[in-house]
Amino acid sequence: MAFKLDTKSATFLPAGAAEQSTDFKTKEVNLDKETQLPVWIVEGFLYQGGKPEMIKLKVLSNEAPQFEPAKLAHFDGELFLTPYVPNGGTRVANSFKFIGVLNQAKN
Repeated sequence: MAFKLDTKSATFLPAGAAEQSTDFKTKEVNLDKETQLPVWIVEGFLYQGGKPEMIKLKVLSNEAPQFEPAKLAHFDGELFLTPYVPNGGTRVANSFKFIGVLNQAKN
């Protein structure tokens, strides 16, 4: 079950460039099951209230997300959190999915 998060108070600090998600075996681009949009992975820090959390953000977009690494971005779209237990695990992990644009302040 996915939970929609409030993006008004959330910011994201990208740690590097977006990488297209591909299937390990076939090397084909992974598409989101619900939207059929290509999946891009962006590692970085999610700031939402308390201390920052290092996450891998799945960005759903036909185009590669454009942003400057190490510069705060605001979410313009919908952010979802899906808790899950990894195979063989005992702790809950979170998957983050974003549909929209990461906006950065202009200098």
